[in-house]
Amino acid sequence: MIKINNEFMTNNFTIAILLSTYNSELYLKELFLSIINQTYEQWILYIRDDGSSDGTIDIINKFLLKDKRVYFFDDTCRMGDAKKSFMYLLENVDAKYYMFCDHDDIWLPCKIMKTIQAMLSIEVKNKSVPIIIHSDLCVVDENLRTICTSFWKYSHISPKYKSYNFFCAYNNLTGCTMMINQSAKNICLLMPDFAPMHDYWIGLVVSFYRGIIYYINEPLILYRQHSNNVIGAQHISLFKKFFALRSIYYSNKRIYRTICVLKKKNILAFVLNKLYFRLKILIK
Repeated sequence: MIKINNEFMTNNFTIAILLSTYNSELYLKELFLSIINQTYEQWILYIRDDGSSDGTIDIINKFLLKDKRVYFFDDTCRMGDAKKSFMYLLENVDAKYYMFCDHDDIWLPCKIMKTIQAMLSIEVKNKSVPIIIHSDLCVVDENLRTICTSFWKYSHISPKYKSYNFFCAYNNLTGCTMMINQSAKNICLLMPDFAPMHDYWIGLVVSFYRGIIYYINEPLILYRQHSNNVIGAQHISLFKKFFALRSIYYSNKRIYRTICVLKKKNILAFVLNKLYFRLKILIK
């Protein structure tokens, strides 16, 4: 358990919250309010929209007038991909700490406070070390009714695995819970187009360079599940997985290509590594 030194919190540590939107009008107001109502107030919300055709921009403009901590990237570049949009924001924003934000979630009031407290405490003895802080999530439906109080339990994910070998096989990070420091940003910017997601790429790179990945063992976000989720909570039976072999093949192909960007790995070693961690997770 990390000990918190309250004197850290008396200083002005500005946090950049990175939000990528696309046809987000249905849930965006609730998200904005949950960020504005955070107990930790030293943040700036950076937003870029990826070509919305609904009322998303109107909602953003209203919050630009309501809170000076909201900044909008008014660009015409269309990414067509959430991971590319987030990495564009990361590259073009300068801050000491960065958080990623999905447009349809609800941040619990203490999310930023508890995350920055953990980050600052770890940095005391780890100057210039790449660091990721992440947390569990509470899985809810479209109307915020609880489905499961732990995303990790719901999706059979164990956050205790942090090694590079683990990330060569699986990802246990959820982008919307993550905070990274400047050192982590500096080594993660050159993400290949075929990387599965930005959170996986950041975890892979930070673990490769022997950075620190720390998890907060409580949900700090309401993780909304609906038909338009890009990834979402995965609660899939083995029977269904058997009939999704084609999807699994292409997913693993992307993972294999991504890890080879950092370090060449033969196919057999990749497969054996995946089997090893799958068995560890199943028998834990």
